[in-house]
Amino acid sequence: MSTDPRQDWREWHEGREASVSSPYGLLSLTGNHWLSDHPEGRIPAVPGEWRADGDEVVLTAAGADGLTVDGKPFTGTVRLAADQGPPEESRVAAAGRRIVVLRREGSGP
Repeated sequence: MSTDPRQDWREWHEGREASVSSPYGLLSLTGNHWLSDHPEGRIPAVPGEWRADGDEVVLTAAGADGLTVDGKPFTGTVRLAADQGPPEESRVAAAGRRIVVLRREGSGP
């Protein structure tokens, strides 16, 4: 930090803009879906079938869904725990987007 508050603010502001506009920054969020709102397992515009099972999510997908899990094309069923790391390390992706499994405080995924 400098002794100039205006310079400090400019540096903070530049860092904040870079952070939120990064590929996985806050401005990259395209949707937020709770599984309890989709009991049939289909989330609009999200490929695959998603169901809560205790503290995990069960994802079922066909090759045509275009999902990857752990960086590899995915077909079948997999159990997913809530992602713990940054979004770019989430296990599931589709069409260049990361799908981050979150645990909602006070309830399941």
